[in-house]
Amino acid sequence: MEAIRETLYDLDVNVMMHPIIDPDWRNQPSYSRKEYMDDLARRVGSHYGLADIRDAQ
Repeated sequence: MEAIRETLYDLDVNVMMHPIIDPDWRNQPSYSRKEYMDDLARRVGSHYGLADIRDAQ
């Protein structure tokens, strides 16, 4: 227990190494919410052997 209590963690080491938001975010491709949800439903469905998870009964 003493070893755990004495361990110092340097959590500030890489905090500023990468920005949270990409500075070039305006030039990234964007999708509508419907396009995103359609793609998500297809990807999740593929994990269950379906073309689209919304086809599950």
